[in-house]
Amino acid sequence: MNIKFDYNGKNVIVTGSAKGIGKEIAMAYAKAGAQVVVADVCEKEGRQTVEEIRVKGGTADFVRTDVTEEQSVIKLVDEALRLLGRIDIMVNNAGVVGRIKGDPLTALDTADWDRSYQINLRGVFYCCKAIYPIFVNQGFGNILTTASVAGKTGAPEIIEYSAIKAGVINFTQTLSRELGSKNINVNCICPGFVYTPLYEAAAPTYKEKYPQMFKNAKDGKGVVDEFSRQLCALKRAQTPADVANAALFLTSGEAGNITGQALNICGGCEFR
Repeated sequence: MNIKFDYNGKNVIVTGSAKGIGKEIAMAYAKAGAQVVVADVCEKEGRQTVEEIRVKGGTADFVRTDVTEEQSVIKLVDEALRLLGRIDIMVNNAGVVGRIKGDPLTALDTADWDRSYQINLRGVFYCCKAIYPIFVNQGFGNILTTASVAGKTGAPEIIEYSAIKAGVINFTQTLSRELGSKNINVNCICPGFVYTPLYEAAAPTYKEKYPQMFKNAKDGKGVVDEFSRQLCALKRAQTPADVANAALFLTSGEAGNITGQALNICGGCEFR
């Protein structure tokens, strides 16, 4: 079977889609025919993403959104309804890893914990709360959240991120139980080692903490490649496109009987 996703006539919001994985997800939906709202706090990059989608023949609009502020999220949903008339899919992708400090736990500041919580978990809550009555009233909808394999295993260097992404997974599964009888699917994607510019800043920390593991890593991409080579069954890093493909599957009709799941896209570095 060769599934070609058809999202013509579908309307999608993707938060945190100005760059990185979120951008790839937004562009994948647009390529498949959906009308997309690119929602991000980074206005310049967000508008560039919209322009890229339009140049390639897709349909997209940008709405500046700060997921740490509930009123900003409410305005996002209101504006998306004004632009699109209906919302079919809400992808809660906005997130941040924060500063890679390495263990011990005492190196972590309260500010690091709070920032990760506000963006990675409370932001998901705000988005789901805003879209909830709309999906319930129309009798259908699809919610997708982005967590991480770190939310299943835990990574000492990013302990706050790991704990809070575990919260995203549990929140997703709990909400799926509440909304299942209302014809609303709620699932979660858990990326593994995907290269983003974050790793450029984090590379020195990893190389210092694990000198043998990363002795051949020259930069952030090298760190990701070494992680993948040594820890993943497939021995290769994942790409933003890999994650986008999983997102399109989980919100498609082919996945209509799937809800409450946290799907790993990790090349076999996590099996739970």
